[in-house]
Amino acid sequence: MRDLKVEQYLDRGRYAYEYIENVPIVRIDKKKSKSNPSRAAIRLDEDRAIQYGLAMESGSDFPAIVLLKLDNLSQTEADVLVTTGIHRLAGFDLSGITKTDAYIINEPDEYRPAAVRGEEPGLTPGLTLLASSSPGHAPDNQTERAQIGSL
Repeated sequence: MRDLKVEQYLDRGRYAYEYIENVPIVRIDKKKSKSNPSRAAIRLDEDRAIQYGLAMESGSDFPAIVLLKLDNLSQTEADVLVTTGIHRLAGFDLSGITKTDAYIINEPDEYRPAAVRGEEPGLTPGLTLLASSSPGHAPDNQTERAQIGSL
């Protein structure tokens, strides 16, 4: 499902992206996505992931996740990284969903993807840091302090 707020954010940041329906979950590098440094204090709220999974099983719609296209030199199936939507990804796994709608960011140079991920020192926070709170949920104080401390 499209998310106008995400589209406006990506447009303002002049990110090169496309909206794609029914992206296979096997394209997502789950290990790299879950170890993203922008999720400093809490990697995954298991209770929220279970709530999402149950809601997905009952047919609830969720906004599209945001993915970053990786330089896939190994030519494996996993060629994207989750920048926003890690709890939805866990919900997909729990509910057996194998495809999702997604915004895929495809940046041609190495600098922009590193900025999106928040990995370059001295840059403004990456897209993941700014937008990784779950839909309708603000980050808690501990998460905010850890994210600020990582800057």
